[in-house]
Amino acid sequence: MEQNRRGLRSPASVVRLLVLGLLALGTAGIAAAPADAATEVKIGYLPVAGASPLFATIEQGYFKDAGIEPKLVTMATGGAVVPALIAGSLQFGVHGTTAIISAHANGFPVDILSDSSLYGPDTPIAAILVRQDSPLKNAADLEGKVISTAGVGGALDLGLYEWMAARGADGKKVKIVEIPFPQMGGALMSKQVDAIMPIEPFLTILAPKTRVFAYHMREVAPRWHISAYSVMREYAAQNAELMKRVIRAYNRGVDWVNAHPSETRDMLTKFTRLQPALASKIALPEFTKGVSKEVLQNLADMMTKYGVIDKKVEVARFISPFATTSSD
Repeated sequence: MEQNRRGLRSPASVVRLLVLGLLALGTAGIAAAPADAATEVKIGYLPVAGASPLFATIEQGYFKDAGIEPKLVTMATGGAVVPALIAGSLQFGVHGTTAIISAHANGFPVDILSDSSLYGPDTPIAAILVRQDSPLKNAADLEGKVISTAGVGGALDLGLYEWMAARGADGKKVKIVEIPFPQMGGALMSKQVDAIMPIEPFLTILAPKTRVFAYHMREVAPRWHISAYSVMREYAAQNAELMKRVIRAYNRGVDWVNAHPSETRDMLTKFTRLQPALASKIALPEFTKGVSKEVLQNLADMMTKYGVIDKKVEVARFISPFATTSSD
């Protein structure tokens, strides 16, 4: 089994194993779909605030207006989305950006169609949480401890490594384990892990039972590329007109959530485990149209720095030709 230099199972090996498993199950059902089912698309997603534009595109009828019938598929972790795309059981994914970068670095033609969410200086959507009675106080205290993430090698991990290094601590001495966001709270309370790294809405859901150890990501970089809308390159090329309709509809969803933050929070109670009483309290990420190329490249470079991928990648090579780009 391949391992990166942190001793963790490499994203490439995980992707290959999952893809082989999905291919073994077969995708005959998809191949047998009638010709007029081209506008029915399966979209893999995680029930998090970063997927709000997707939820709005569905709720406001923008996909319907574009002649698209979306079928949402809830995924346990972001790492499961790319193998499902490769196997053909999904047409689109909304998930952690690092999984797309890892796929590209290892030869899988998965492209970014659009940003989904960014972590900005005014959007504290992720943090390190500990138990209220935890003795942990500073970065050095995390050495030798077990911390959960929803996807090993993701942006949350990279932020942790950067945050610890900036404080003279060694992130290599932290044991990172993968636990889906909805299960992190239970793992922390039962002391299976010493700390967790959730994002919204789970950050707000867990707030009454936990203590914020650090808003580690915003303390080391002004903006982070957190999640993106992904598609297989070949599928996009074969369905050019559909791609244009998807992007137009999705951009309407981005505009809607940016214009309606209160309603967006209320909408999350339908698509996530967020309780109505907590809806007004959650922080929302930045939602942008197109692809923020510079922020994306910064993330890819950090993945190389910390050995998540073994070579530098140029993100322009996996930004879909159907996407628009911005410099920041």
